[in-house]
Amino acid sequence: MVKFIKPGKVVILLAGRYAGRKALIVKQQDDGVQDRQYGHALVAGIARYPRKVTKDMGKKRITKRCRIKPFVKVINYNHLMPTRYSVDVPLNKTVVKQEGIKVKHQLRGFDWESLSSQTMDPPYIPSVSSATDLTNFDQFDEPEDDFMAADNAEESGWDKESDTVASVYLPL
Repeated sequence: MVKFIKPGKVVILLAGRYAGRKALIVKQQDDGVQDRQYGHALVAGIARYPRKVTKDMGKKRITKRCRIKPFVKVINYNHLMPTRYSVDVPLNKTVVKQEGIKVKHQLRGFDWESLSSQTMDPPYIPSVSSATDLTNFDQFDEPEDDFMAADNAEESGWDKESDTVASVYLPL
């Protein structure tokens, strides 16, 4: 079987936030890995393209409108549509590393190894005095009037002939 999803191939994303965007395959994983047990690819593309600039605009406005917002995402093969185009860009292993996929700016410094080995200490341990201690939970108040709970069928507003709730009984 011929592999047509390979690094340097231009694809169109079919699902998710970047659906309809063109992207470039940086690295492919045909068989999957432990985290993602399906075929997927690391793609890079442009999330926000530069906007139109005219000669009447100032320098500050031109620099704001010329910004490009890139994205890098791991996408399932089912959500990719390959095109006939490819780009000859050297994508070495020094540029693309698997550790870079897990690192987002919110998760920098996170200890992934202790999480996977389940040796991480919990961030908060509530104090409990007994097995029936409910001080860590909020008090639940019952609703005052439950219009659907009735002792007999005539008070409930249920119409047995049409299997609907009578609109006369429902409060507005």
